[in-house]
Formats: sequence, C-alpha cells, structure tokens
Amino acid sequence: DEVDKVAEIIQKEFDIDTEHSVDKRALLDPDRFGYLSLHYVAKLPAARLKLTEYQRFSDCKVEIQIRSILQHTWAEIEHDIGYKGKQAVPREIRRRFSRLAGLLELADEEFEQIRDALLAYETAVPQRITDAPALVSIDKASLWAFVKQSQFVHRIDNKIASVSKSQVVENEEYVTGDIGKLQYVGLATIADIELSLRQYEDSVVAFAKSWLTRDKYETLSAGISLFYLCYILIARKNSVEAAYDYLKRCQIGTDEERKSVAQKIISTYSRITNKSG
Repeated sequence: DEVDKVAEIIQKEFDIDTEHSVDKRALLDPDRFGYLSLHYVAKLPAARLKLTEYQRFSDCKVEIQIRSILQHTWAEIEHDIGYKGKQAVPREIRRRFSRLAGLLELADEEFEQIRDALLAYETAVPQRITDAPALVSIDKASLWAFVKQSQFVHRIDNKIASVSKSQVVENEEYVTGDIGKLQYVGLATIADIELSLRQYEDSVVAFAKSWLTRDKYETLSAGISLFYLCYILIARKNSVEAAYDYLKRCQIGTDEERKSVAQKIISTYSRITNKSG
C-alpha cells in the first residue's frame, strides 16, 4: 500500500505525462504470474524550471518505477533468470513461476498486516498496562509505554539523575535495549517490573548513587532505574560468576572489563546493604 503513497508524493512534485505513464499492476490478469510496478513518466514542473539550477533540465523526462521491496525482488530474479514474460517460460516451468509469485504476493500482504497489527498494539498497550499489567508481556512497545507513563519510574529515575546532576531524557532505543536484561533476571511482565521496583526501590537508588559517584553525565535515559534494578537482582545472588554471566549474556562491556565489573556489582551491593543494615 506504500506504493500508492509514494505515487501521491511524486504526483505533487512532478508533472506526470499521463499518456506515456502506465500502472502495470492494473494489467496483471488474475491468472497471470509475476509482479508489475507503477511506471510514471515525469518532468520537473514549470515553477521549478524557473530556478537557475534546474533550467538545464527543461527538456528532460524521466521514468520512475514504483514497487514494493518484494515486487522488486521478483523483478530482479525474473531478470536474472532471463525469462521475462509468460510466453518465454517453458510450459512445464510456468506453474512453478506462478507458485513463487503467489508466495511473494502473500508475503507482501502479510507484512502489511503485521505492520498494521503492530501499530494497533502500540496504540492499545498503554491502556492495557493501566488495566492489567500482569497480562502485558515485556516487549519493545510495552516497555517503552510503561517507562513513559509510570510516575513511579519517573520518580526513581530523577532520584538517580540527581546524583550526577543529570537531565533525564527520553531514549526509546536505550530503554528497549533492556528487554533482554529484564528477561534474564526473571521478569516477564510489566507487573513483574513494577513489583520489583517497588520492592527494591531504596536499593536501586542507593546502588545507583554509589555506582555513579565518580561519573558525571549530562543526560541519563528515562528508565535508567530498570538498568540498576537488573544489577540489584543479579547482585542478590552474591556470585561474581553469576554477575559475569549476566554481563556476558547481555553483552555489557568488553571481555576484559566484565570480570572487574562483575566484582564491582557484588561489592557495591554488599556495601549498600551493610549500610542499610
């Protein structure tokens, strides 16, 4: 469906030679195999040709072919095989061409439906989190929605940011990078995250303060509290090996750094728990 959206943009930006343009998609009979694209013959509009830098193109026309990625895949394969058009293909091979074209068309439609379903899910998930967080699994859309709308997360993030006098900013890529970390430490739903944060709020803040004492950052990502929550849940195992495995599995730091970071996680947690005790 994006083919038609692109076509609308081209129609606005260029003068289209409708006599020589053709929507080859409309020529594809139901029983024919193969993808066809939308072809425009276009030239620059008069208003643009008045500009000095475009005047040399006043007599130029171009052909613009618009098709989806999978339509282009079909065209490239068809071209490489060297049999373009139904009549050129040996009779015993035609059915296989048709089956392949059908599969690509189904894939195109399925990708559209997946995209639309994802958009619908992203729209609905904030309310689902409010209504039943225990039923919302941790994924890209749900985690980002939770971090943005949870005042509890905002409060802990700001406590952590105050240590290094940082500003909390929205960074979806950073937050969604924590999905694997949260799942590794045994959290499966949004309710699991909120429950753990409430249970270990003081430890998360104290750990972050100790961890950030020597470091100064202009900004910290919203959801930074989740990063340190994972450290707390790992540190509670009181095992440098477990901490090292967490760092390795979640690809935190380099191989050379992980052993010392793992030891620091355990020692920092031990220090803050002894203080609170």
